[in-house]
Amino acid sequence: MEDTDVSARNTRVALTVNKGIGYLTDEEMLSYFSPKVVWQIGHSRYEGPEGVLGIHHVAQLAYPGGAQRPVRSVLADDVRVMVQHVNKARTNKGVDYDNEYVKIFEFDTEGKIVAVWEYMDSLYASTAFNVLEIGGATPDTAPAPLPLSVDEVLTTTPAVRQRLDFDRPVSRSLVEECLRLAFQAPNGSNVQDWGWVLVDDPDVRAKLADIYRKGLQDHLNRDRSGEAPDTLPSDERMSKSVQYLVANMQRVPVLIVPTVARRYGGTTTFQQASRWGSILPAVWSFHLALRSRGLGSAWTTLHLYREEEAAELLGIPHDEQTQAGLFPVAYTLGTDFHAADRSRSEQRIGWNCWNG
Repeated sequence: MEDTDVSARNTRVALTVNKGIGYLTDEEMLSYFSPKVVWQIGHSRYEGPEGVLGIHHVAQLAYPGGAQRPVRSVLADDVRVMVQHVNKARTNKGVDYDNEYVKIFEFDTEGKIVAVWEYMDSLYASTAFNVLEIGGATPDTAPAPLPLSVDEVLTTTPAVRQRLDFDRPVSRSLVEECLRLAFQAPNGSNVQDWGWVLVDDPDVRAKLADIYRKGLQDHLNRDRSGEAPDTLPSDERMSKSVQYLVANMQRVPVLIVPTVARRYGGTTTFQQASRWGSILPAVWSFHLALRSRGLGSAWTTLHLYREEEAAELLGIPHDEQTQAGLFPVAYTLGTDFHAADRSRSEQRIGWNCWNG
């Protein structure tokens, strides 16, 4: 029989899902959700069926004896249902867990859940579970950083192209966590006049990758009459690595375009140094944060031959913001990176005078 009361129908679904987290079969659980669902827990964001099942499976591991969720109150209209409840369980850490929760479920016109916002005492929750036993992270915590010293992070953060994992999803919350670490980098007068465009939409990624490839052709066809001759031997390994990324840029889970404000036109060295000094430290800090969490990137600038085209695609105000590059973000295939050969740099150290 079809529900005539939309609010009652949505309330019934919300209560069924709330009670069934960790109990329902995967198929039953997914039957209540839109494929485009977003589940937000604190600062962490989980998307689509994979996100829902991730939360579902974590609950099964976190509460091996099951959990009780007595409801305190429910508020509902035709679009949203708010459920206030208690979560009582013996956790996988042997802790008697008793926490207050609020979940807000949003529905589409077909009665499928399209969004969930979940709130609890996250500080209390962070101490109640054995995180390693349930796969490295509860929904409230980010993946644990790799066991690397500061020196190891600084010396083993390479440009990663052929070892980017195109098939492993990267959560928005993890990328934003790395960005928040990068925001602590110095910038001119602490103005923070940068911007960060994060692209995970497959169609937009494909268009941006196409601009990147066009930029490569522009670079190869450029007028080289004013350039100094390149005296270094060609690096075939590097060339293959670049070509691999060129061919696969659209497959990278997240592409990032940082920008910095105020476009000077013809500028002095002071102005250039001040401007780039207000964005590049943060970009490199972002790379280091990625490395510490098992992700990687590569510094690319080829798309800047078509900067205005990229600005139009991404809605960047081209007259106000300068793009600093295009950075692919993905988990790396393995984390065993080593220090690179920088022996030529030893000859470039000069005390009290230039050593060319």
